[in-house]
Amino acid sequence: MTRTDTLPASRALAFLRMVTGLGLLFGAYGKFMILRVAGAVPFPVVALHWQLELPARLANWLVEHPTGMLATIVRDLLLPHGPLAAALIAWAQVIAGVLLLLGLRTRFASILTAFVAISLALAAGYRDSQNSRPYLMLMALAFAFFVGAAGQTFGLDGWRHERRRNREL
Repeated sequence: MTRTDTLPASRALAFLRMVTGLGLLFGAYGKFMILRVAGAVPFPVVALHWQLELPARLANWLVEHPTGMLATIVRDLLLPHGPLAAALIAWAQVIAGVLLLLGLRTRFASILTAFVAISLALAAGYRDSQNSRPYLMLMALAFAFFVGAAGQTFGLDGWRHERRRNREL
């Protein structure tokens, strides 16, 4: 198998990577608000409605799933630190979206994407298991990006790799 045999697949993976990055950024948009420091300097902060909504969703999930290791993590780690968990998820979503869009550090970005997908699947899955299906698809995409080295085509990872290889010659 030569490089030209895998070129359409790597281009498709790069397209999926960029679309997923944009989707993560658009999803994170509603979780932030702009605070003006000294009345002029814009500073993004996690919105209060998201800091209150995530712990409420996790508490509802915990009512339906009271036992197990995941329930213990939600009960002992996420619920007591709900606003912090909400902020971490929102910022991880922004960082993963930017990294995936640029094709930079795609393996790290795919791990962040999987973290965000698992957290949001828990928060969405308390009503019905169908609400968490998009997040399961996001986890599958994150796995594909991790395994497929999605940043090599149309991404900064490929440019960094070529630059490093040219320097070794």
